[in-house]
Amino acid sequence: MRLPLLRLTVVSVSMAVTTGAVIVLGLTAGYHDWMLFAAAATFGFFAGGAFGLIIARWLREAPTPLRPASPSMDPEAARRAVEPRARVGYPPAPQQGTA
Repeated sequence: MRLPLLRLTVVSVSMAVTTGAVIVLGLTAGYHDWMLFAAAATFGFFAGGAFGLIIARWLREAPTPLRPASPSMDPEAARRAVEPRARVGYPPAPQQGTA
């Protein structure tokens, strides 16, 4: 089982958001009964749980984004980190000659 914490978090949030959306829609439509909350909880459990599992699987299968180069590899980035307002000249374009 890969990333159970991610799956648990995504499924829980998805269920809560789905349940809350159904409650808001029901209250907006004028239903003020306990059946609204029971139906929202049921719908949130099944639909939100399934949607959360789909999103967790999609996140797990997505390629890992590349990390940016550290400031120790780029001296200009290190200088900007220390002094953010310092002006940094752009490097010349490859097609620009030295003449």
